[in-house]
Amino acid sequence: MPLLGNTVGNIIVTGIVTWTLQRRIALATRLLRGLKCYHITAAGADASELVHNTPTQRPSKQQAAKARKRDADLGEAGSVTSMPASIAQIEASAFYSQLDTLTSLVPAAVANYLLGVAYQLTGSPLNFFPALFATIIIAVALQSLFMVTMATNLSPSFDKWCSLFFALLSGAAAASMLLVAPRGLLNIDTTGATRALSHASASVLSQRGWEPDAQVQHGQGAGVQPVALEVALALLGAVLGGLLLTPIMRIMRSFATALEVPEWATQQLRFPAWLPFSLNLNLMLPALAMIVWVNPLFQEPLGIPQAWMPGIKAGVLTSISLVQLANSRSLVQSYLDTGLKQWHTLKHGSLGRAAAAGTATGAVIKKKLMIVNGLFVKVAIQCLAPPTILLGCAMIIMQPSQDGVLPNRGKAKPAEILQIPISFWICMADFCGWWTCTCWFTVSVASLSLIRLGLLQA
Repeated sequence: MPLLGNTVGNIIVTGIVTWTLQRRIALATRLLRGLKCYHITAAGADASELVHNTPTQRPSKQQAAKARKRDADLGEAGSVTSMPASIAQIEASAFYSQLDTLTSLVPAAVANYLLGVAYQLTGSPLNFFPALFATIIIAVALQSLFMVTMATNLSPSFDKWCSLFFALLSGAAAASMLLVAPRGLLNIDTTGATRALSHASASVLSQRGWEPDAQVQHGQGAGVQPVALEVALALLGAVLGGLLLTPIMRIMRSFATALEVPEWATQQLRFPAWLPFSLNLNLMLPALAMIVWVNPLFQEPLGIPQAWMPGIKAGVLTSISLVQLANSRSLVQSYLDTGLKQWHTLKHGSLGRAAAAGTATGAVIKKKLMIVNGLFVKVAIQCLAPPTILLGCAMIIMQPSQDGVLPNRGKAKPAEILQIPISFWICMADFCGWWTCTCWFTVSVASLSLIRLGLLQA
């Protein structure tokens, strides 16, 4: 099978998947198409679903005068229309290009991973494409979170400062777990990764005419030290913490909104019956992942062989990713439903506050609905990026873990490219997946607590 035994097969599969997604399926628009957006009802509009005042008893003269004043203040915002999101609306939204890139690369990465599994089952030579694409989708997910959180004026400055502060806390916590905690506490093989990295770097140096120490050539001696890799992992932990803070908080707010439907909105806000269970599962599985990586809490008391751990870790991360992906569309809809709730709150509870500020309540409602409808693609990225990171980590962890290097591209000589051991990528993915789950559980519990205490609006 010469076609499947080299990188040509991966290139063809990647091209077919990418072309299909770009030309035939348009996964980014299919994911969001049909979600309900709320708009102010224009006069004479043929609305698909109208939300307006609930009929009440015949008002008194004083109540009628107050109602006329309120209607004048509201203008056309006395009722809103729910309309499904169209393809044109989705593609014109902010950050659509990031969403399109992310949703196009993930299927390509999965296809390359499955092709790599087929290589192993048929005994064909392996190549670097599965690990490469898994690394790419992790990097693209982090880049997308950076674009929608830090590199835009559509995010409040307060959110950016909170992200920077939490990045410092996250980096310090990761450093304490990696550098201060007893070695062997975590099931992350930094020693084996640095040994393989030292061996690979010695091979590259020797091919360039340098003569490294004999011990370094065998992965021993004064090569790359584990502490250097642990510092790099702590920096990765800081990046993960800073970029995951606002997405997790947004998801938890949508979580609370989906589970607490006001009585007046029971006819408008409808979610699948399985959603409460799935959302609660989304909280419990990251807690399980935190335990799986701690040797004294999982592997040692259960007597699990080390050879089984990569499969267990990848299975846990994949399960979390699939649950989060299944919840993503409902969570985006829950965010869009906040437009309806803000309309109801302003219409029935804030007459006079907007007028006191010199702005009609109808104008405030129109502005809020415009903001909510304009940023739902951003929320979609925030919902999709964390499971993408976890899925990429799972695919890397399941790569063959021998201390070899990623095969060279084509017939390139080893001295012409940088050879990186697969065990190094596995170590990075190991920590990245575990720390993502740790941040998820920590921030989600804190966010839900603040929402329950009334300190954070859902």
